[in-house]
Amino acid sequence: MSSKLPPIRVVHHWACSGGTIISRSLAQLPNVVLLSEVHPLAHLRLHAPSSGYQPTDVVQQLSLAHNGRDPVLCMAAWQGSILALQAAVSQQNQVLVLRSHSHIDFFCGGLAAEESLVSRSLRPKAALLELLTVRHPLDSWLSILNNQWHLHFAGADLESFCRRALRMLEACQAMPWLRYEDFSLRPAAALEAMANVLQLDPVTSNLSDQGIQAIQLSGDSGRRADVISARPRRPIPKTQQRAVDQALDPDTDSSYLKLCQLLGYDPDPKAAHPFLIPRAELPHRIEL
Repeated sequence: MSSKLPPIRVVHHWACSGGTIISRSLAQLPNVVLLSEVHPLAHLRLHAPSSGYQPTDVVQQLSLAHNGRDPVLCMAAWQGSILALQAAVSQQNQVLVLRSHSHIDFFCGGLAAEESLVSRSLRPKAALLELLTVRHPLDSWLSILNNQWHLHFAGADLESFCRRALRMLEACQAMPWLRYEDFSLRPAAALEAMANVLQLDPVTSNLSDQGIQAIQLSGDSGRRADVISARPRRPIPKTQQRAVDQALDPDTDSSYLKLCQLLGYDPDPKAAHPFLIPRAELPHRIEL
């Protein structure tokens, strides 16, 4: 690991868990350069369209080359670009923050990964300061269904989603973590806490909904509210009610119930917002 490069900050979360609004908040902090939804092999894992004029995207151009669709080559190109950017950003007294497209590793394709590929590719070359944010699994899953993003996931039912979320928690268990619901209730305090974890300047006086909305990032799943506030739970589609009932059965080995217990969420779909219970079993939760 290089001792010359300052730490690279990496934020992880699964889809539809408030990652965009949280990342926008971090992007407002002084001297932060935030890249949204980065992943070295996203174009290969998601089978993204490989056409279009993208002269500045070296990894995408490599995937279009005759012999370029090699994960090793793509990883090398991506890693080199991030490390070069980190060095340049540091020279300008700025801080690089990566919003990892982590759900590709844990929710798409065959078996869930043992670690975020972003972390694994950068850790041998630079120190990492990492943070995990989560949301109530039922709300994330309902939002994924509403956006029809479940078509890209390996297993679209609630239990499959939660099983993979548990695998992601296992991979990220050493990281400090924050619930989206806590952020919604106390955004300034949550931002200051995240800034402390990532060793960023925790200036929150300029945190504003107007400023956050002005920051454009990829991955917006539809948040259009004028203020940061608690979001009402989407209704459960009638076609999915049976899957939810099965996930609530305490006589089964329910990944949904395990996930709620680890993160301190009330599993009852009819629970009052913010769906939180006093104690979360997963260590390293960021307290506000």
